[in-house]
Amino acid sequence: MDSYPFRILFVDNDLDLLQTRAEFLENGGYVVWLAQTQEAALEILQSRHIHLMILDIRMRDDTDEWDTSGLTLAKEPRLRHIPKIILTNYPSYQYVREALGPALEGLPPAVDFISKRDGAEVMLAAVAHTIDNYVNVNPTLQFSWDAYLSFDQLLHLVQPGLTSTVRGEHVLAVEDVFRRLFRRYHQVTFGQIMHHEAGRLLVALSGFDADGRETQYIVSFGLPEALAGEIERYATAVPEQAKGFLARWEVAYGYHYTAVAYSFNGGDLERTASLGQLFRRNDTATIQAGLTHLYQTQLPLWHGRGRTSPTTHSLEGFLAEQLKAIDQKSGVLAAKVTALCRQTLATNLADIDAAPQQLTLRSSTSTYFWPNPAHKASQLDSLSLTAVHWGLIHGQVQMNKVLIGERGNAWLIDYAYAQQAPILLDFVSLEMSILLEAIPGQDIDQTIYLEHVLSVTELTAPLQAATEQTPAQQIPVHLLHALNQIRQAAVNDAGCSPTAYEAVRYYYALCVLHQFDPAHRYRRQALMPYLRALVSAAIMAQKLWPEDSAVPSYQPEFWLDEAREALWVHGQQIELTLQEYQIIALLAANNGQTCERRDIVEKAMGELYDDTYGQDDSRLNSAMSRLRQKIEPDPDNPRYLKTVRGRGYRLELPTHN
Repeated sequence: MDSYPFRILFVDNDLDLLQTRAEFLENGGYVVWLAQTQEAALEILQSRHIHLMILDIRMRDDTDEWDTSGLTLAKEPRLRHIPKIILTNYPSYQYVREALGPALEGLPPAVDFISKRDGAEVMLAAVAHTIDNYVNVNPTLQFSWDAYLSFDQLLHLVQPGLTSTVRGEHVLAVEDVFRRLFRRYHQVTFGQIMHHEAGRLLVALSGFDADGRETQYIVSFGLPEALAGEIERYATAVPEQAKGFLARWEVAYGYHYTAVAYSFNGGDLERTASLGQLFRRNDTATIQAGLTHLYQTQLPLWHGRGRTSPTTHSLEGFLAEQLKAIDQKSGVLAAKVTALCRQTLATNLADIDAAPQQLTLRSSTSTYFWPNPAHKASQLDSLSLTAVHWGLIHGQVQMNKVLIGERGNAWLIDYAYAQQAPILLDFVSLEMSILLEAIPGQDIDQTIYLEHVLSVTELTAPLQAATEQTPAQQIPVHLLHALNQIRQAAVNDAGCSPTAYEAVRYYYALCVLHQFDPAHRYRRQALMPYLRALVSAAIMAQKLWPEDSAVPSYQPEFWLDEAREALWVHGQQIELTLQEYQIIALLAANNGQTCERRDIVEKAMGELYDDTYGQDDSRLNSAMSRLRQKIEPDPDNPRYLKTVRGRGYRLELPTHN
């Protein structure tokens, strides 16, 4: 008891009783927190780690027979997994039956019911009995760490915003979740973090019994609200055959945190690697074998359940509804795109800018213009997409959630997103995960080039890189092989057109952008997947809504848009008068050649040329000076608009235009 003090929240409106009984509890080796009201008790629960509660029934008025505020607190849904003892001066059969009655989930409102008249010794016995039978914490369980992890680190990953005043208490709460989850073991050894998202993570670990026998687990740990859906989906959606590979072993509930342990069956975690690790190793053979097993053996266990007619559902409607729900939960996408562009520019990853309807990316030789994907997000349901196959999907087939064994066997390790949905999502999610995370380096030109490679008229068409690639286009061969495998599997199973495939890719990229936190400052490596998602989404928006594109996706540094009578220089539209545009148009039509003064005045300015008093020359000189101020980076040293003394002017455009 001395080495592991259990913690009690004692709630009673009688301060003298609280202090007297608390002294007995503390002398018994317990840590005690006192509260006189329901509100004070809830406040303590928020900031402290509690093993059990002792509650008075009448916490507001001892003389009011209708006051059952303590019993009301005991029934609070969030407290259903904390064992509670009812202590009162007014025991009755009705109260006992109500307090000790069965619960639909978790413990009953109370696990014991004692009278204050019975004295402190009876209360101490009830506390000891409750700890032995309901707290279910193994105080002697030993922990070891193969990686850099600790309970404090786990806490920081799932709830980073805690203040220092409560952090220590929450570290104890994290530790106790694992002491409860693995209470029948002698030692637990933590391995690597396999996945991390807001409020939740997946960690590999091994449990060792007293005889040294090892059992391997993957534990989903996090905030109760983050794991509630996963627990429900496992019970209602995961196919029984799929559970044989990763079977739920036990759940440990806590007021602050919850953990679910899945036993890893059919392999050895130490001899498996995530698909992401295999990509970093360039292990082409194992990647191909793993993808074959994934799409021919594992996912058919899912996709064969609840399969429905393709004409029953609308793909575009599903995607639009999903995005609407995500946007309501995580915030306005346009603001995230703007913040992402600012961080990208600040870290010197790329020169990128987001206007309300347009995204502009500038490189040393090129300027790209695409629709702002945030502007197009609300238009997904306007697309007319072909029907696709629906069924039960895993929902998060990503590189770090697919494990591959030495023999090419594949395991899916996350059940939190299982649902009835377009089967296509289980193919696109992995493709996009590879595109965002497996491309080596930090050159965004690779993403632009890959999006060009992915623009095929048929999904069965093999993806091929150019025979001669620039350094920015050096795409690993095993990456293209993997994408070909995924797309071929999608054609065989998902029943989709290239446009439907592209729409789901666009949807997935937007989901990734929604995960970006504008308040967080990312390092370059962590920022890169978000930048790739933004560029991919923008290019896909250009493909999905080509009729709405204001400018082509690529522009040279000096570009004359004759259809709209507009001029763009280094990605910026130049405001020109009609006369100025006509002058530039004439010069551009004769690029590199001298245009005589007379021709410019008469053909572009629409006036008769008269050099008797030099008035036309003066007017033309003024017009050219204004043009230089608008289009030249340095008007005193013109780059484009050159003067040919005694004759006229010449426009010299860069050769790559």
